[in-house]
Amino acid sequence: MEVVQKAWDERVSHTEPFLILHNKLKTTALRLSEWSKKLFSSAKVQLHAALLIILRLDIAQEERSLSPEERNLRSRLKQRVISLAVLERTRKRQCARIANLREGDANTKFFHHRINARRHKNHIHRIKHANGWVTEHTEKEKLVHDPFSEVMGRGSMSSRDFNWEELRVEPHDLQGLDDTISEEEVWAAIKEMPGDKAPGPDGFTGIFFKKCWGIIKHTVMRAVQRFDSLHTSTCSGSTPPM
Repeated sequence: MEVVQKAWDERVSHTEPFLILHNKLKTTALRLSEWSKKLFSSAKVQLHAALLIILRLDIAQEERSLSPEERNLRSRLKQRVISLAVLERTRKRQCARIANLREGDANTKFFHHRINARRHKNHIHRIKHANGWVTEHTEKEKLVHDPFSEVMGRGSMSSRDFNWEELRVEPHDLQGLDDTISEEEVWAAIKEMPGDKAPGPDGFTGIFFKKCWGIIKHTVMRAVQRFDSLHTSTCSGSTPPM
């Protein structure tokens, strides 16, 4: 929470609520990424250091009895290794994006293999066409885009429409669509979001909005109110305020 609070309080040069929210989210993501790298890299070093000391003590124990201080150190390191291993497994689990397994159902090696499999699967090394193989990114992008562009073409106005009376669509009361979006409505929508899913491409999951709502709600609500005013102005045909 402290990392989010500091990132959210950083000064933004923009005045448009949408851009303010976008830049604050971008800054927060960057600061959380930096914090995460420091946390997990330190945990990994501590894990290997603890395992090395335990190994040294185990080797010494084969030749002599350990002193009470050494036994106490070994016991505390064993407990520390368990907590560090859980932390490392959690990091690998997040990178692997496995959502249908419980926290204790798999090990770090499984998640590590899953991450590598996703990376290999998501990368297209080359594409074959009439003149041979293409490996450059721009050329691969063009080969993928052109067939869809030719098939889809450009849209045209249709001369036909549905017979809505025959479809017997149930009418709905849309009287309240133009009402101002309240903070309670936004918070209710956030509470219904799944905690481990990100609603947008920024990568922030529902748990972030739930845990940090007290920090981010004022900026979010300003963006929501700005959207609300633009929507109302568009519907009424007037020019939105700048």
